[in-house]
Amino acid sequence: MTTSKSRSADCVSAGTELMEMADVSDGTPTTDWVADPPAVEPEETRSRWGDFAPREERAVLRSLLRDLSNDDGPLDALDEELPAARAAGLPEQVAKNVREAVTMDPDMTGEDASSVLGGLIEYLYYANRSSLLAKYRLLQPAYRVYADHEANAESPSGTVPASVPSWIGSRWPFLGHRIGFPIGVAASGLTTNAQCVKRLFEAGYNVVTYKTVRSQFTPPHPRPNWALLNSDSIKAIGDPETVVTVNPETTLVEADSSANSFGVPSPEPTVWVDDFRTAAKAAGEGQVLICSVLGEDNNSDHSERSTDVLIADFIAVTRHAMSAGAETVELNLSCPNTTRLDDEPTLPLCYDVELAIAIVVKVRESVGHSVKLGAKLSYLEHDNLARFLDGAAHHLDFVSGINTVAHPVESAVGEGTPYFGKRLVAGIGGAVIQPLALEFVRACKQYKDENNADFAIIGVGGVTDPASFVAMREAGADIVQAVTGVFLNSLLAVDCMRSLGATMRSPLDDAEKERILQTAMSRIPVPEWEFTTSSELPVGVTAELLDELVISGALVMTSAAGAPRYLRSDADSRPSVNA
Repeated sequence: MTTSKSRSADCVSAGTELMEMADVSDGTPTTDWVADPPAVEPEETRSRWGDFAPREERAVLRSLLRDLSNDDGPLDALDEELPAARAAGLPEQVAKNVREAVTMDPDMTGEDASSVLGGLIEYLYYANRSSLLAKYRLLQPAYRVYADHEANAESPSGTVPASVPSWIGSRWPFLGHRIGFPIGVAASGLTTNAQCVKRLFEAGYNVVTYKTVRSQFTPPHPRPNWALLNSDSIKAIGDPETVVTVNPETTLVEADSSANSFGVPSPEPTVWVDDFRTAAKAAGEGQVLICSVLGEDNNSDHSERSTDVLIADFIAVTRHAMSAGAETVELNLSCPNTTRLDDEPTLPLCYDVELAIAIVVKVRESVGHSVKLGAKLSYLEHDNLARFLDGAAHHLDFVSGINTVAHPVESAVGEGTPYFGKRLVAGIGGAVIQPLALEFVRACKQYKDENNADFAIIGVGGVTDPASFVAMREAGADIVQAVTGVFLNSLLAVDCMRSLGATMRSPLDDAEKERILQTAMSRIPVPEWEFTTSSELPVGVTAELLDELVISGALVMTSAAGAPRYLRSDADSRPSVNA
C-alpha cells in the first residue's frame, strides 16, 4: 500500500498550465507543460532526466527551450549563456552537441530529443540556471562545483521530488527510533546548515548527519572543492601510489564518483548551535538528525598532536552539540581533508587506533549515556578495525563508515598539477570506493555476530543507485547513507523507495511478532501477505512468519491447487492468504 507525502508549499511550483502542440514527426498530439510536469505515479519509472514520466521528456524539452528563448530564439540565448557556462566547467563537447541539435531540429521532433534534454540540463547547470531546471524538476547536481562553499550553503541546489513515497507499516529500528525508509546523507557539503538539511528531509532522506562542527571557526578551503570523476579512469583505489586525475571533459552522465577537498569548515559554536536547533526541527516522523563533531589539539602547525588537548576538545564539542539538542552525536575520526599550515595532509584520526579508542572512551565517560554516541571511520584493514572495535564497541551505539579515500588528485591540464590548488591530496568517493565500503560493513557485521556486540551500522560509500543500496543493506548496514550518489542524483532516495519500498520489509523483533499474532486473532480483513495494524508497525509477512502463525494456532494451513493456503482460524468469513 502506498501513500504520498507532498512537498512543502515552498517547494511546489506554480499551478500547471497546458498547451497542446502537434508533434509533426508522427501527427500525434503531445502536451507541452508550461510549468510543473505531472508527478510520476508510484508504479512508474521516472525519466532519467527528472522527476516526471519518460513520455513527458519531449514536452519538457520544448517548454524549456521556449522559456530559455529571447527575441531571437533559443540559439542566441544559448550563445549568451555559453561563456559563463564554459568558464564554470561545461564540457566543450556537450556545448557543441546541444547547439548542433537545436540548430538542426528547433522544434524537437526527432528521435534524439531525450539526449538533447540531458545535454541541455548540463548546459544550464553550468550556466547557473538552477531555478529554471527546478521549475521542471529536472535532475541537477545537489552542489554547484563552480561556486564556493559559502554560496552553496546559502542557496542549496538539487532536485526536490514532487512527492515522497511512504509505505505504510514499514519502519526500521535505529537507536530507539522507528525510521522511515533507511536511507540518508552523511556529513558533507550537502548537509552544511539547516536549509540544506530541511531540503534533504523533504526529499526523503531519513537519517541525515549535520556537517562536522568544531569548537572554533574554521574556514573552508578555497574553491574548487568538488570535482566529477568516472570510476573507469581510476585504477587501484586504496593503493597509496594511485594518482587520480580530474578530466574537465567528464560529463554529468559519465560521472559516478567524485573528489572533494573542503577542509572540515565550521562556524563558531554560537552560530552552529542555533542552526543545528533549527535543522533538528525539520525532522519529521521517522527521521533523525545526527551531529558530527571533530576535536582538535590547537597546535598551530599540527606537527605533533597533544592527546589530552585533542580529547578535551572532542568532549567540549560534543557538549556543545548536546546543548543544541543533539540526541545523536557522531565522532568524526575519519576525515582525510585536514592539512597542516604547509598544506601537507594529516592522516585520519582512526589510523591511530589507540588514540581513536581513547577519544571514544573519554567522551563516553564524560557525557555518560545521555546521548547516542557513534564513530565515523575511514576504511581500516580488518585487524585494525577489530582492534578498534575491541576497545570501543561497548562504548558506542553505532559505527559509521567509510569516509572518502585519500589520494593525490591531479588536473588533466598540466601533468603533475594538483587539481585543488596547493592541496595535493583529496577524498575520493562514489562508485569507485564501493568495494572498500562493502568490505568494511561486512567486517563490522561479522564482528557484531561473533562478539554478540550491540551497535548499529551506518554504511557509507559507493551508494549511487537502488542496486548499490541493496548491496550495502545485504552487507549488514542498518542505515545506508550516501554523499556522491546524492550529489549526482538528489532523487536517489525516491528512486530507491520506488524500486524497493513495496517489497523491502523491515525486521521484526519478538514484540512486533507478538503484536502481529494478536492482530491475526482479530476479525479485521487480512490483506494478501500482510496483516495491517492500527499502530503502523513494520509488517513483513513471509512464508516463515505465516508458519509461525500456523504453529500458534492463529492460522490454519490448507492446500489449494497444490499451493499453501492460509486461513485465519477464528474469522467468520475465513479470508485466506495464498502463498
